[in-house]
Amino acid sequence: MSDGQKIPLVKSLNTIAIRMAGEAIQRTGKALPCSVVSVSGSIVTVKFEVMSGFTLPHVTIPHFGGEWIRYPIQVGDKGAVIPFDSSLNEISGIGKGKGDLTQPANLTALMFMPMGNTAWSAVNGAYLVMYGKTGVTIKDSVSGANLITVDGSGITINGNVTITGTVTANGHRIDETHKHSGVQSGGSQTGTVI
Repeated sequence: MSDGQKIPLVKSLNTIAIRMAGEAIQRTGKALPCSVVSVSGSIVTVKFEVMSGFTLPHVTIPHFGGEWIRYPIQVGDKGAVIPFDSSLNEISGIGKGKGDLTQPANLTALMFMPMGNTAWSAVNGAYLVMYGKTGVTIKDSVSGANLITVDGSGITINGNVTITGTVTANGHRIDETHKHSGVQSGGSQTGTVI
């Protein structure tokens, strides 16, 4: 082999390093846009909303959020997947095996994160706004019997209610200053509610 056909060692090492880095990047997880195709509790199956030369499979993964605030994720919700450097199987309950530092397959260690959309209804940005597709429930974690439900039929409160402060109904205070007209003073009780 002539000297003109030989590749200098430094150049060939650099080419090998670039190729190996590219292969390592291909093996890592990707943060990609997606939408929900099915929901099972806090686990969702998503399809990727990207154009590529091949079809990416649907993946079943946990969605963002803790036990104490459950997001009402619905089929069709849009968001993105966030990649992790270790398996989420055991921590999400999807599978077994504690995560380690072995590089996971690039579509396995993902979590769904919903994201904002211009098609959402406008709300007051100074308020925490909660609403679900059919309503909202706030409940205790001990018995589950004390709860507030807000839905299309109104507000329902189950449990004992203690109010400190003023209660107003239709512009009238309901407290010790509350009075009725047309009632003669004395020790008599009023009739039942009509």
